[in-house]
Amino acid sequence: MPTVDLVLRLLCRNDVEWRAARVHLTTASPLLQHNLLKLLACPNDALLNYPMKLADPLVDYLLSEQPTMQALDFLLSKFIAAPVPVLASRSVSTNWADLILPEPLHNTLQRLSQQVQQTRDLNLIEPGNRDRPGTLVLMAGAAGTGKTIAAEAIAHALDVPLWEVDLSRIDPADYWTLLQEAKAKTPAVLLIRSAQLWLGRSTALTQAEIHRFLDQRQRLPAITLLTAAFKQSVQLSWQRRMDQVLEFPLPSRGDRLKLWQQAFSDEIPLDRQIDWEQVAQMQLTGGELGDRPQRNAELYCLR
Repeated sequence: MPTVDLVLRLLCRNDVEWRAARVHLTTASPLLQHNLLKLLACPNDALLNYPMKLADPLVDYLLSEQPTMQALDFLLSKFIAAPVPVLASRSVSTNWADLILPEPLHNTLQRLSQQVQQTRDLNLIEPGNRDRPGTLVLMAGAAGTGKTIAAEAIAHALDVPLWEVDLSRIDPADYWTLLQEAKAKTPAVLLIRSAQLWLGRSTALTQAEIHRFLDQRQRLPAITLLTAAFKQSVQLSWQRRMDQVLEFPLPSRGDRLKLWQQAFSDEIPLDRQIDWEQVAQMQLTGGELGDRPQRNAELYCLR
């Protein structure tokens, strides 16, 4: 069987092609991941000396008298599963009343939603009336401070699904797929969590790719919400690019009181003697509180 070195020498016309092809023979190669190509590793030997073997069906295709693209597509479909979408969408029912935030921040979010709605309405009447109808918003704050609920409230107010992705939960190799999906689906409300992975100092994407993506979003009558735990984790150049930079603080005692009072459904029996003012002293975010209201209430009652 031919070695990696021999194949590269036969197929590559220059050093640039040789280096690029060698990179595509690493463990991240789709050819290897889908078992279309196998590298038969030899102990204590270099990659260039590994023998290479094509999958038998692929060899049969290459040796056939009349290979066609249709036959190749059919062959590859057996090896390669349909790609799993990176972007996810869901219907939301969060109202503005569900959003427990400082009043200035609450009002700003509502105004943003109204501006997006006005832009979308105007775009229906006069398409392309504005060069950049889209809105970019950076939302910074610790986990559980209301960023996702704010995105849900905006989507619900606009009567559209919420499209979302958490960059920390996908492989950087899928970033290009994500960019293509966002371009194809043109979501009216797009929530990108862990945005510091794109807008921080170190990222798998080039600045040109990120600029291009943000440009595409700004050309749509849509809103793009990018979240990060800390505003400082996003480079100043990207912060300046945003239409709004909003900081979500930890809830005050008064806000925690409201969060506790709406945390339980009517079906849950509660002791009338619970001192909600005392309960609200526990310094929890809305997310932490929402994850464990029953347990915290039980612990409190036992005391």
